[in-house]
This record gives sequence, structure tokens and C-alpha cells, in this order.
Amino acid sequence: MIPIIVLSVLLAAQGAYGASISYVPIEDVPIRYEFGNTINRNVLDNAFQLVDGASVPIHALTLQQATLDLADQPDGVSQSIAAGQTLGILGELTSPVAGDTCGYSQLVDSYNNYHTTGNRADLNNAIDSYVGSLNRAVDQLVLLRTNPAALRNQAAVVHSCSGGGRSYGHDKVWDLALSNAGSAAHADLINEQQCSSRRLYGAWDRRSNSVAAAAAAAVTSPGHQVVRGALPQIASFLNTAVAGGNTAASGQALKQALTQSSALVKSKY
Repeated sequence: MIPIIVLSVLLAAQGAYGASISYVPIEDVPIRYEFGNTINRNVLDNAFQLVDGASVPIHALTLQQATLDLADQPDGVSQSIAAGQTLGILGELTSPVAGDTCGYSQLVDSYNNYHTTGNRADLNNAIDSYVGSLNRAVDQLVLLRTNPAALRNQAAVVHSCSGGGRSYGHDKVWDLALSNAGSAAHADLINEQQCSSRRLYGAWDRRSNSVAAAAAAAVTSPGHQVVRGALPQIASFLNTAVAGGNTAASGQALKQALTQSSALVKSKY
């Protein structure tokens, strides 16, 4: 009896290994929905799938995983940081050329200086520039879904500041984010992101630098406060982009929400 049982097990195992595997286009893979928070891992991860992972810097992928973990944290600050990072990073990764990250770096430096000098006017101007950068990220994603050929042939961006926003107070802004962490889990994820972001910031290629700037701006207090006021619109826009819906309309609604939210945030500083 024993040899027969062993033979049966081997035959069953052989049948399992010999099972056929079918491949489907990524567009046909079902979208993973998650009920609960407006912003969560699945909403953001689905959006990241719009970008070809083969062209993404390795440290950006590491940063992305921590962003997804932040999205699943129960507090609004973590979710807002994750949403802002996703929108900004996608805007940089969808472009075939290095983007203009001056708006991101301006917010970082102005926020850092605000803690030293209390310069409110400079910070408010930087908040406007940050919203402008997020708006351009929205435009990039709309173009990706409506006219990818035009996006592929996009001309180089004319930088609005010296160096295109590659140089700013990187470590200071991340240290401030760590000091403002409301929980140990949040602090661990911010610390993890800081390590990945530092590698991206110091990299030679501009795409890595752009991703680092977008991520850094999102961890500033005014940055995630602006995003927090537009979380429903961000989730709606990203879900619409993934589903292939009317991104132009949802993108315009998101831009309006960001503008309204920024006005409220500026009144607090």
C-alpha cells in the first residue's frame, strides 16, 4: 500500500507543476478596491501601476513602498503625506524628461527658513508654487491617459529656478518631519523614506532628484495640510485615471480643491 500512496502523491504533484499558466495584459488585471479610508494602499498602488516600473529608479521603488505603508496608517497626516507624495512622484515619473521641481524645493527651503526666521510671506508664496507643481502633476497624468504619444514626445522643461530645484535643505526638512511624528509607526516610516530620499537626492540623474524633491515637499506641514483639504478629490482623480475615465474633469475638480485648500492653509501662517 505504501508504494501506491507515494506514487499517487508524486503524480498529483507532477500534475500541479504541469498546470498551464495564462498571461493577461496589465489593463485586464482587476482593480483592487479597499473600503474604509478615502486614501489607502490600494488606491495609491493602483495609481503607481500606471507608470512602467522598468523606468523607475530603484530607490524610488523603495520610497514608494513606504508611501503605501503611510497610506494605511490611521492618522490623517500620514495619509495626506502619502497622497501628496503619490501625486507629485507620479507627475515626475510620467515625464520622459526631467521636470521642473522648483515648486517643491521652494516649499522645502521656505518651510525650513520659516522655522528659523518666521518669514510668513515667503512661505505663503512657496505654498502657491507647491500647488502649481501639483497642478502640473495632474496635467501630466491627464495627458498620460488621454494622449500618451504627446507625453512621450514632450519637450524639455524650462526650469523656473537655478538648477531646476535640485538643491535644497533636504536633511533639515526630513528631520523636522521626524520631530513632528505623532506615533512610533509614523516615525519609522518617515525615517525609512528619509534614507531612500537621500539616495535619490544625491543621485546623478535628474529623475531621481525630481522624485526626491516631490517626496520632501509632501512631508512639510503646509504641504500635507494643503493635500489634506483635497483628499476626496485626489482619491477620485487617481481612481478615475486607473479606470480610464474622464480624467480632465476630475483633474480640474482636484485643481480647484487644492487652490481652495491652500487659501485656508496660508491663513494659518
